[in-house]
Amino acid sequence: MSTTSHVGKARDLLPHLVNSHPDLRYTRFTKMPDPHWTVWRQDDNGNRFLVSSHPTEAEARRAAAELEARGHKQLYTVEPPTK
Repeated sequence: MSTTSHVGKARDLLPHLVNSHPDLRYTRFTKMPDPHWTVWRQDDNGNRFLVSSHPTEAEARRAAAELEARGHKQLYTVEPPTK
């Protein structure tokens, strides 16, 4: 499965998860407009998970920095909007 299809599936799930997952508290929306900067978490096994989406790079980087500051051994990356 391509990264693009993963993003699409994650985009469909985010509205349902946003209130139930603490890492998603950075984004409050009813419908995610395109394009958005995304924050991804990579676990120890190399699996990647969409954590949040932001209208600007600065907001996405701020969210990633807040997550990293928690001290967990997780890798967070910020990616530009997909076309």
